[in-house]
Amino acid sequence: MEFQITFPIPIPIPIQPVLRKTDPLIKCIIDNKADKLRKIIRGRDINGLYTSEDWSDDVTPLSAAVLCRNEEICSYLLGESADPNKLSTNGRTSLDYAALTTGVSLSIVKRLLAAKADPDGFQFYTPLQCAVDRDREDIVKALIEAGASPERNYGVNPELDKKVERMISRLSSQNQMFEKVHQFFSLSCAVGTKKEIEVFRIYKENFFQEHPFIHTVLFEMYYGVIGQDAEQYHQSAIKFLKDTKSADRYIEGVIKRFPRIPQKHWLIALKCLYAALRVSESVSAPVFTDLVSILTKSLQHSGNVQGAIINQLMILNVMMQKTSEQTLGLNLSVYEKLCKSLLPFTRPDYSSLIRVWTYGLFANIYDIAPKLVALTSVPEMILNTAEIEMDAVMKKKLHKLDESLRRPAGSSAVDSLCEETAALSTSSKKKKKKKKKKKKITRL
Repeated sequence: MEFQITFPIPIPIPIQPVLRKTDPLIKCIIDNKADKLRKIIRGRDINGLYTSEDWSDDVTPLSAAVLCRNEEICSYLLGESADPNKLSTNGRTSLDYAALTTGVSLSIVKRLLAAKADPDGFQFYTPLQCAVDRDREDIVKALIEAGASPERNYGVNPELDKKVERMISRLSSQNQMFEKVHQFFSLSCAVGTKKEIEVFRIYKENFFQEHPFIHTVLFEMYYGVIGQDAEQYHQSAIKFLKDTKSADRYIEGVIKRFPRIPQKHWLIALKCLYAALRVSESVSAPVFTDLVSILTKSLQHSGNVQGAIINQLMILNVMMQKTSEQTLGLNLSVYEKLCKSLLPFTRPDYSSLIRVWTYGLFANIYDIAPKLVALTSVPEMILNTAEIEMDAVMKKKLHKLDESLRRPAGSSAVDSLCEETAALSTSSKKKKKKKKKKKKITRL
């Protein structure tokens, strides 16, 4: 007798879509129950993401308050350290929702900006573009005043670009500050439509014009062009500094402006500073001191961004080269501050290239103030990297530093010289005493 084993064929059961239930915390905000919200939110993450059926998104309580156009709850949440830059599941911030939602008051937008909401956002379309699309000129104006860049994402959507152009043009007719903003915006637009030589001709006379809200200058925007023609713009900008002998003017200007430049715009200012220092003939003691102050601060905020760190280390290296030895030795407290800022970059968790530049700077400082250099040697890996990546001057500096650091304490070249001088002095005194004794004996 044969047995036939059969397996039941599973019949697919249609999966019912799970309804997105609104979190009770979000429901409180939708229902405008501020008192209940204050109780519920205790012990919960104020910056957490909570489900919302109405918006098909998981949002923060702050974003929910914005979507509900509830300024009272917005104010309360911001007072409790709600983060306006926290992204929802769909990748939107509170400011994105403020720009997109009909009827959101300007005061809510200003509250978000005052709480350090990024005016450029993190989405493919910026809050400014969203506000332009909703014809919210008041919000656009507030965003620009907070540092938003109208040129951000320009060229992605031609129709939207035209609307942005019209609104910026309209704002520029209202006051002088927005007229300057318009010039920055138009330079950015011109890069995509005109040849470099034409862009240079149109804007060169205003290269040192300062943006009224982010405090960069047109020269930095011109130098910072990226893309296919970037090198042309870089070389043209450097030639401009040389031909007009305005490198020192730029350096002095960036020193004054830097404290007011938003951190996200530091990099382009520092790149231009490097170019200007390369062109400049020399660096004075006051300028050197001011730049050390700027660079030590920016190094602290560089995180682990290799390009930014190397750029700043290269700036410091050029500064050391362009400052006379007499000037370099004037103020040791400046070098003490610099050494403290540089020391962390000798750690192995930084790239070998960062460490090479750092040790190179310590080599320069050692020649001026050896006691400030709290190192024992230059690691072999750094010397090897220098052999491949650096020029002969840097290699020589690093080997010299390594030799100096490896000498036993008190046997530096300076100490040796002092010892020799002291020995000669002692010997001379002994000879004089002997001569005096001989004279006395002769007289007797």
